[in-house]
Amino acid sequence: TIVFTAPENMVYDGKAKTIKGVVVGVNNEEIEKIKTIHYGYLKNNSNVISMNIAPKDAVTFTASASYAGSDNYNAVDYSEEFTIEKATPTIVFTAPENMV
Repeated sequence: TIVFTAPENMVYDGKAKTIKGVVVGVNNEEIEKIKTIHYGYLKNNSNVISMNIAPKDAVTFTASASYAGSDNYNAVDYSEEFTIEKATPTIVFTAPENMV
């Protein structure tokens, strides 16, 4: 089984949201860290955008990875959907200097 872990903060902050992954064995032991995770998302609800770097914009994306298998484990492919939520902006009012 491949298990993904998302960053704690999944709200837009301009920083990439890198997903980490590990392959877990029958006794929940870590067999191997996932070295390459592919990211993809739908742009304008139609075109799949695929990339090898983690997204940073507010978007729902899919992370996917593969494990080639070993003497004891079969190969496996896995994908999971994640969402980077929109941030809430702050509105600041500044009074003019010469208010009477």
